[in-house]
Parts: sequence; structure tokens; C-alpha cells
Amino acid sequence: MSVYFEGGTKISPDLLIGADGINSIIRNELIGDGKPRYLRSMSWRAVIKCQQALLKPGQLYGGEDVNI
Repeated sequence: MSVYFEGGTKISPDLLIGADGINSIIRNELIGDGKPRYLRSMSWRAVIKCQQALLKPGQLYGGEDVNI
């Protein structure tokens, strides 16, 4: 893979992270899956500052058939 910048600079990275938003040009160029479609679902993401000890494996229980 090669990435070309304005001014003629070219790089060939091992990894490319496309963080260019919901109408991603990077995703469209690499995958070509078209514009995003609304699927009647939504996700909310947040980063919350928290002061607590780390949990040990198996310390959380979400119910049967729930992987946490």
C-alpha cells in the first residue's frame, strides 16, 4: 500500500488507520462498500475518568450467555 500526500511525498506504511469519519474516503478506497446505511440501531461511546481498582478475571457477571 502507498499513501500519496500533497506536494508529492509518498510513504508505504505497514499499517494505515483511517480515522476520517463516517463518510470515510479511506474505507471507500480500500473496501468500496459505499455510503453508510442507517440500520435502526445506535451506539454511544464515552470515556469516563474513574478511580477504582482493576477487576480480576471472572469478577463481573452479566448473566447467562453474556461475555464480559
